[in-house]
Amino acid sequence: MKENKYNTIELNIEEKVGTITLARPEIRNAFNDQMIEELLEAIDILSGKEQLRALVITGKGKAFCAGADLSYMSQMKDNTYDQNLEGALKMAEVMHKLYRFKHPTVAKVNGATIGGGVGLVAACDIVISAHLSEFSFSEVKIGLVPAVISPFVMKKVGEANSTYLFLSGERISADRAREYGLVTEVVTRELLNSRVEQVLRMLMSSGPQALSAVKELIRRVADVPLSDSTSFTAELIAKLRVSDEGQEGMNAFFEKRRPNWVKWH
Repeated sequence: MKENKYNTIELNIEEKVGTITLARPEIRNAFNDQMIEELLEAIDILSGKEQLRALVITGKGKAFCAGADLSYMSQMKDNTYDQNLEGALKMAEVMHKLYRFKHPTVAKVNGATIGGGVGLVAACDIVISAHLSEFSFSEVKIGLVPAVISPFVMKKVGEANSTYLFLSGERISADRAREYGLVTEVVTRELLNSRVEQVLRMLMSSGPQALSAVKELIRRVADVPLSDSTSFTAELIAKLRVSDEGQEGMNAFFEKRRPNWVKWH
């Protein structure tokens, strides 16, 4: 099923996978206020799909996302503080909704990824990048900082790496982005689609409730001291063991059969 009502993105739902494609290839999928609004709506739509199992975000053409487009930047330059704050909060909302999306999120990075585009990547759970993709936090070159995206990037690459990347604005390769922890895996452009398909198949072979619980587990445990995680982690596994999905999964294991959620071939 394809949603055709958008001007800057494409939304497609197929085989329980939602795909958001940034669709302004003529300007390397740079975002503006309309794209931000459309991303918010598309993520909300996918969040409400009970049968959805995963979300993929990618770019159309040769780039993933070149950050903010020039006309949008010109508009922001001339806006008041309050108008700039409103726009920044909406962009932050996109990042938070993507980061906290209930189901696994996969960034399929098909080319250059700059500024806010790197924030979208950092907010995703799994990042598969084409080999020739490049990444950069270029904000300092025009007297700005990667403020809104910084929490998500720092969670991925840490303080030391963020310090260098944010201060230098250096454009780095996909391989270096993988070394930093920003990218999960690097493949050739020719293998990008098939590798993402393989990852989705792996996700589909796992219990959907378990995958959502894994995301909650990681978010919760990462944000609390070790001593405060005991009750939550014990309660979570106990709850899952007695749940319908947990019972089905364990029964299937002992009976040497596939669990009932494995229907994607």
